[in-house]
Amino acid sequence: MKELSTGAMAVIERHAVAFGTKDVDAILSDYYESAVLFTTIADKPLVGHSEIRRFLEDLFTSSPSLGERPVNPIRKDATGEYAYVLFENNEIRGTETYVIRDGKIVCESSTMTKK
Repeated sequence: MKELSTGAMAVIERHAVAFGTKDVDAILSDYYESAVLFTTIADKPLVGHSEIRRFLEDLFTSSPSLGERPVNPIRKDATGEYAYVLFENNEIRGTETYVIRDGKIVCESSTMTKK
């Protein structure tokens, strides 16, 4: 397997910055057009840019303070095309697992729970 750990971590860092600024276009630019996002805060898997865009726009509208609270990454790991992040802030704790190819997210799994 081709070693992409540094590249995978760069994608994750860029993705976190875009999420913190609520820049939907920047967030989407991190995903393949046909990417899949599994998350505990959506009713179903989100497939492709249009579903992910709609989800993000609704999320940022319904939770305007989302992204404004600092997130503390507790653990970040990457090996090959896989990356994992454990994070928390005052209100939530969560994990995100990614599959990244050619600098884009192919699949993301995100679990968040209230503290």
